Amino acid sequence: YLLGVLVAILTAKIFRSFVWKGETSPFVFEIPPYRLPAWRGVLSQMWLKAWSYIKKAGTVILAAAIVIWFLTNYPKPDEISSRAWETRIAAIPEAETNQRSELANLQKAAEMKQSYAGQLGSLIAPVLAPIGLDDWKIGVALIAGFSAKEIVVGTMGALYAIGGEEDESSVALQEKLRSDPFFKKPVLTGSSSTVKATEPDWLRGLALMVFVLLYLPCQAVIGVFVKEAGIKMAFVMVGWTSLMAWLVTLVVYQGGRLLGF
Repeated sequence: YLLGVLVAILTAKIFRSFVWKGETSPFVFEIPPYRLPAWRGVLSQMWLKAWSYIKKAGTVILAAAIVIWFLTNYPKPDEISSRAWETRIAAIPEAETNQRSELANLQKAAEMKQSYAGQLGSLIAPVLAPIGLDDWKIGVALIAGFSAKEIVVGTMGALYAIGGEEDESSVALQEKLRSDPFFKKPVLTGSSSTVKATEPDWLRGLALMVFVLLYLPCQAVIGVFVKEAGIKMAFVMVGWTSLMAWLVTLVVYQGGRLLGF
C-alpha cells in the first residue's frame, strides 16, 4: 500500500510537470461547522451517488463483464474431452468429496487453458518474462482481474485445481504455489554444480503482488473514468498504469535477482 501511495505521488508529479503545466490553483475552501448528520440527508446522498454510479458506469461494466465471461468460457471443449472428464470424476466414490472436487477443478483449469483467455495468457507471457511472470496461468488471472482485482486470487485457485473446504482455500493455494516448479528457483548444493529446485522463489511472488497492485484498474473504475474524463484520457490512464506496473515490477524482480535473491 505504501508503494501504491508513492507511485501515485510520482505519477501526479510527472503529469503535473509534463502534461498539465501552468500555474497551480490554490486549494482553499471554507470548512463548514460539524453537525450530526440527518438520516434524510444521508439516505438522499446514498441514493444520488448510487444512481449516478449506475448511470455512468453500468453500461461499460456490463459490456466488460460479458467480454471477460466470453473469453474465459469459450471455445467450449469438445464432447469427447468432456465425457472423458465426466468418466474420471464418476469413477471416484461419492464419499471422496475432496478428490472429486479437485478433479473437477483440474477439468476447469484444463478447459480454461484452451479458452480464449488461456490463449491470451500464453500470448502475453513473453511480455511478462522480464518481470518474472511468464506463466499462462498468471496471464489468465491478470486478464480475469480486469473485472475486479480480487478475482486474481480466485482465478489462481481455480487454475491450480484447489479442492476441499472453502475456508482452507487460502492455505491450499499457498501449498500449490510452493509446489509449482514455476515458483521455485535452482539452488546450488555446496561447491558442486548440482542444482536442486527446492527453494521457494519468493521474489516471483513479490513481483506478482507488485504488478497486481499497480496494473490497470478494474472495469468499474475505467467506466467511471470514461464518463468523467473521456475515452482518450481513459486510454492514457490504462496505458500509464500498465507501463508503470511493468517498470516498477521490472526493478523489483531484476533488482532482486542482481542482489542474489
